Amino acid sequence: MRVPLLALLLLLAGYAQADLAGTYQFFDTRSGEPISIGPVTPETVEGFELFYATPGSGDISEIAGHLLLRVKLKGKHDLVISFLADTEGGRKKPVIAPVVVQKECRKRNWFNIVETPDSSEESALFSIWQSLKGLAGGFEVVMDIQTLDHTLKAYTVEQDRNLWRFELILTDEMKRDLLRHLETVQNQTGPPYYFFSQNCGSVLVQVVGEGIGDDEIARFHPWVSPPHSLVALLMRKGLAKPVAPHFHSFRRLGYLFREPFMRRYAEIGIADPQPGWPPVSDFFSPRESIRAEAVYTLANSGADAEALDLLGSLIQEMEMAFDDKDRVCRDYTSAATAAAREMQKNLRRSTLLPVQDMQFELEQAPEYSTLRKGTDHTGLFTATPGVASLDGRFAFALDGALLKQEMGSPSKIAMQRAGALELGGVSIVDDLNGNTEWRVTGLRLEKFRETLECVPSCLRSARGFGLGLSVLNAEHLELTGATRMRWGGIGALANLYSSEDHDNFLFASLGLEFSRMEQNGFELPIRIESLVTSGDIQWRTCAELLKSAIGGISDEVRAETGFALRMNEGKGSEYSLRASVDYHSLLGGTREDRWLGKLGVEIRRW
Repeated sequence: MRVPLLALLLLLAGYAQADLAGTYQFFDTRSGEPISIGPVTPETVEGFELFYATPGSGDISEIAGHLLLRVKLKGKHDLVISFLADTEGGRKKPVIAPVVVQKECRKRNWFNIVETPDSSEESALFSIWQSLKGLAGGFEVVMDIQTLDHTLKAYTVEQDRNLWRFELILTDEMKRDLLRHLETVQNQTGPPYYFFSQNCGSVLVQVVGEGIGDDEIARFHPWVSPPHSLVALLMRKGLAKPVAPHFHSFRRLGYLFREPFMRRYAEIGIADPQPGWPPVSDFFSPRESIRAEAVYTLANSGADAEALDLLGSLIQEMEMAFDDKDRVCRDYTSAATAAAREMQKNLRRSTLLPVQDMQFELEQAPEYSTLRKGTDHTGLFTATPGVASLDGRFAFALDGALLKQEMGSPSKIAMQRAGALELGGVSIVDDLNGNTEWRVTGLRLEKFRETLECVPSCLRSARGFGLGLSVLNAEHLELTGATRMRWGGIGALANLYSSEDHDNFLFASLGLEFSRMEQNGFELPIRIESLVTSGDIQWRTCAELLKSAIGGISDEVRAETGFALRMNEGKGSEYSLRASVDYHSLLGGTREDRWLGKLGVEIRRW
């Protein structure tokens, strides 16, 4: 018989009514003054939401996102619960001091496990040691409780990440049972923390499953537990649904306000044309001096005072797109912001501007289209059995991965559509006559920073550049007859074109890899990749020139093209038909090449 998580603690503690926040002291994030949450009881709890913190760029721990539980209360403040690695050694008491924003809020270790009040006291070796302990189960899991305001400040401001909201669809009885279960475990250490398998997301979902009495959720414990796959499990079971608006990062809000600014700017220009007005693109220029000059020109345009007042407020909201709170956590004022405030100060206003009232309308429309587009499945434990043609010889093929997400993923809750991640991948082609090609992927990551579900072109914005990383990858190709081991690599990505949701794109990359094939050396992969999406069909093409700096090893050219056709959208396993053609050529003195065609069915159970 399965023993549920923390079952012994339940027996010891019983089901006596407790207050979830009774022993905690909370503080206002602006004033630092203590605040009162009030009793947290079935009568005051309106419901629960899951927060999925989208992947960030601060450190490697953010590549898959983070999962939190919101307790919605009838009072002024809500609570947010998360399960963390207990790096303090038996922490069972709540922190009763106000949280102070650090001057260098992004200075953390590799896996974001350690975060000391004074980051200068943390040595690099200690950080690495703590991170390795987190990978190997050297910590226990403990519950952490914060206010909603504190969580929003930490994620949307200091980390520049979005919090996607998913309402838990629970009966009144399930809500009471979940609250009671949370009250029981709130100050108790739990199981060992493992970064990949037993982490912030998996423990939280397991506790939720136990609280509502759902064995399938409570038992769901794969080798790799990315938070978005856990949310997908709840959605497929009908226990969670996306709600809008989400809580957006401050930069995303800045981009959202561009649309009403452009619309209002055009309306004013039509009603009262001014040949000396700056082009609207100047207000979005990456150069601060150009944006500020555009505001000064607008202020002297002679436009209606009420219109200028509204535009001035929108300009200040748009300036969040250029903020940089992730380096120094402080209020930010640009020259364009100061110019907009000066323009407003010189106006005589008669009404309050509904700028903040626009926010819900602005956020809601893109979210509803995004969260209803695609499948509820993710790339957890994918497998693609099939057949192949290896230089005209019939062969069998098998591809699979512990976790695989392609850039432009069709999943509606993809970690990030402008990011690709493969962990623990394998690919084998065997013609049963001694000819075998294989590839093993330890970790491969490519990532752009999205802006309103797309990536700007690198020709117009610095946000059009991305980063690629790889660790411990190996392959054996029939053409070379040798095994290439890639210990690690890094690459720069340059986006040339991206559509909304990043389901059509074209980008180039330049990398540097430390490899071994007969001897150690460096290789420079130069690659261009594209995706075209039409309904349930996605067509991918990739061409790569591999420049070798290893003595005696030829340069190589590889090109692959193929499609994936999604065949069902059921709550069970998802199936896609995949076909591809791969060309490989050596550019040495005697040119050689090989062709590989594959046809298979991809199975996504989760």
